[in-house]
Amino acid sequence: MTRALLTDGERDALTGENTVEYPAQYKSNSKKRIRERIEKLEKDLEILDTHAPELADEIRDIITADANELEQLLAGVKTQD
Repeated sequence: MTRALLTDGERDALTGENTVEYPAQYKSNSKKRIRERIEKLEKDLEILDTHAPELADEIRDIITADANELEQLLAGVKTQD
């Protein structure tokens, strides 16, 4: 599967479906990488706003359409540290 924000391994770590040797450490590391991508997403949106506003709009449409799901995911990432 192609990665968007999460890799397949990170999806598995967050849902508890991973089979790695140290799942808690892998989950913690996954959260750190996800936070870093979220920060990069903000900068990417600024660039898209300037150079490809239609793509920026598509991203915002997806995020706002699934705002409740995204909020739940981010709340889970922040509270499960």
